[in-house]
Amino acid sequence: FIKLKSGMSATSADILKHLEPKISKIEMPSQIEFRDSLPKTMIGKLSKKELMAEEARKQA
Repeated sequence: FIKLKSGMSATSADILKHLEPKISKIEMPSQIEFRDSLPKTMIGKLSKKELMAEEARKQA
C-alpha cells in the first residue's frame, strides 16, 4: 500500500524500479496499491490490522 505525498506522482513501475537496488527479489512486492489515505491507530501509527481486515473483505 502506498500513499503518495501531495503533488507527487508515481507508477507501480517507478516504485519497483526504486526498490530494485534496495531489496532482494524475494522481498519485492507482487502488487502495489495506491491509496488516498492509510488507516491509523489512535496513536497515529499505521494500522496493519485494519489493512489486513480490508484485504480479507476484498478476498471474500
